[in-house]
Amino acid sequence: MKRISTAFIVVLSFCCVFSRAQDYYVAEVSGKPGGTLSVDGMDPRSLNPAFGNDGASLNILKFIVESLLDENEFGFPEHPALCKDWWISEDGCTLSFVIREGLQWSDGQPFTIEDVRWTFEEIYLVAEMTLFGNSTFMSSAGDLPLVEVEGNTISFTWSEPNALAPRTIGLTPILPKHSLEEYVANGTFPSAWNIGETEKVVVMGPFVIEQFHLGDMIVLEKNPYYWRFDSSGFRLPYIDKIFVKVSTSMEQALLRFEAGELDVYNPSAEQFPRVLSMAEEKSWSVLAGQPRPLTEFLMFNFNAPDPVKREWFRNEHFRKAIAYLMDRESILNTIFSGLGASIHGPLSSSSIYYDPKVEEFSYDFSPTRARLELKRGGFEWRSDGTCIDSYGNPVRFEILTCPWNSQWVGIVTVLSDQLSKIGINATTAFMDWDTYVTKAHSGTFDSMTLAEGGAEPGLLTMVYHSRGVRHYWNYHPDYNLSDHITEETYFYPDWQKRIDEILEVQRYIVDLEERCQLFSEFQLVMAQHLPIVFTATQLLLYAYDNSIHHGPWIYGSMFELPWRPWDVWRE
Repeated sequence: MKRISTAFIVVLSFCCVFSRAQDYYVAEVSGKPGGTLSVDGMDPRSLNPAFGNDGASLNILKFIVESLLDENEFGFPEHPALCKDWWISEDGCTLSFVIREGLQWSDGQPFTIEDVRWTFEEIYLVAEMTLFGNSTFMSSAGDLPLVEVEGNTISFTWSEPNALAPRTIGLTPILPKHSLEEYVANGTFPSAWNIGETEKVVVMGPFVIEQFHLGDMIVLEKNPYYWRFDSSGFRLPYIDKIFVKVSTSMEQALLRFEAGELDVYNPSAEQFPRVLSMAEEKSWSVLAGQPRPLTEFLMFNFNAPDPVKREWFRNEHFRKAIAYLMDRESILNTIFSGLGASIHGPLSSSSIYYDPKVEEFSYDFSPTRARLELKRGGFEWRSDGTCIDSYGNPVRFEILTCPWNSQWVGIVTVLSDQLSKIGINATTAFMDWDTYVTKAHSGTFDSMTLAEGGAEPGLLTMVYHSRGVRHYWNYHPDYNLSDHITEETYFYPDWQKRIDEILEVQRYIVDLEERCQLFSEFQLVMAQHLPIVFTATQLLLYAYDNSIHHGPWIYGSMFELPWRPWDVWRE
């Protein structure tokens, strides 16, 4: 098999620097060993990487698991990690990795290529063995890779080029066969490594779980077998222990940071001015980065159980009217304290794929334009100012949101006020997260706030494709969670068909320029037809004790602190 040229690898990893000779046994870092780090967190649901996909679980997993590749600061697979070399065949169909030798799991057992093979063939490529199935590992033709092992090299081959393979394969946590194969054999793998058996968790990451106190704290200690060393030969990480302190709210976390109980904190925009005002006195470093890689939006249920509302929400003029009433300038100045950015489409402006042309569909705040769009959509007003549809039904609906997200609550409050001024009654319902997610999955809501995103838009298929498992606002009848979503009532406009085509084609387009063109069209179609109403997002905000040191990468990154915990150190 021929190896692909370095230029092609650079394109596929999206202009990341790649050197086959680079060996990450030795990292180009230099710090001071010892000390502890205290960070904010929540109780994880599971420590099983195949099922612990909630934010709290991922927050812990980032400290303890490793994959074949590392992300760069922009969120793209770049550096060899558990592999020491990787390449793609000239036809773009085969992705290969040379696995590092002589490494050990946190329990001292040897790490081998068999762990890698088993992780994929027995876990991630088997639909029922992961929370979201195995579709992210498929090519656009729907086939899973053929896995082959030769010596210390493992290869994944599809029937056509798979542009997402370096990410979906390279950034998947590798699991220990010797520790988990018993769960697979007896059919209990989904419940493996639950929060009641943290002592059984075996990992390759810089830290291991020492203690777990539900509702209080997770204590992580240095992995004595971690495989990275610094330039002086010191086995990383530098920090001896990390205390993840469970907070019930951002206000509690902020108070802990102010009291010195937390060393690192990612404040909200609302909290940032307060943190900044105390920085000199408290000896903190406080800074603002780029916009978060999240797209935040308000979605209307095209399959609402009420057929009257269903017709409103499918009406493009109705959605554009809502967009014109989204007073983003006010939202940015008040809710985000000037520390945010307007969202115009499905990608954040921090994405390398972002096309500024979407800003031509800015829907700047204008009640006049909102009224005009409603008229175009067949809506009128009664003499008392109530907005009604063409059948005389008063326009009223419910917006679901989560009370713990003060920014979502603020956005909904601003919007509801503006809607009331043009005769639309939008009430707000607050729900806990579990109920919120249940409502979204069941399709039994009028409208709700949400955020989706990431560095790689190709992975947003599950959100924006009509058959995506998180296409909450217009589930396909095949999803079959609600009886009211049927073939007869299903809404599938031409613009959604084009979005589906783009998201399917991009899976095998590896050329960066072609991918940019596809995702440019994707953004423009979304902005023009507005299936969801985009709002605003916060900048990445950082605050940490001046005794904490880290690499310079954080200032332009797409991550919160601490991103690379193995090279963080303190005085």
